[in-house]
Parts: sequence; C-alpha cells; structure tokens
Amino acid sequence: MAIIIADGGDKFVVRAGSLSFGVVVFTVFAILTITLLVSRRKLNIFGRAELGGPKVTKYISCSILFLLWIIYILLSSFLAYGYIPGF
Repeated sequence: MAIIIADGGDKFVVRAGSLSFGVVVFTVFAILTITLLVSRRKLNIFGRAELGGPKVTKYISCSILFLLWIIYILLSSFLAYGYIPGF
C-alpha cells in the first residue's frame, strides 16, 4: 500500500493490486489472439488471409477478439472491485 500526501495534507491511498492476475489473463488472451491470427494466415477456411478473407470468418474472428477484450475488462474490473480474488 502506498500513501501519497498531497499539498493540502490530504492522503491519497493506493492499494497494491494483483499484478500477477492481470499479467496471466493478458498473456493467455494474447496467446489466443496470436493463435487466431496465425490460424487465419495458414488455414483455407479463413482464405489464408490474416486481415481479409471471407466475410463470415472475418466477422467471427472480429467477434472473438472483441469478446476477449470485453472479458479482459470485466475480469480486471471484478478484481478491482473484489468480486474475484487475485493470486
């Protein structure tokens, strides 16, 4: 916990968060994202296109990446508000 004293003598308390939780979640989601991008480049179902290809698979990939981003924000928020424990 860090206490920072402002000019007026007010105390601003910063509690130490669980950095390891954020790093682990970010790393897992980054690996999933890279796996998706490599799969898009190598597989015919994606048209062998990392950023283009057929519309259906392009929208599915976009939805997956957007969902990962939302889940990351939710998990970080739940950790900050104490709904889930960190490690």
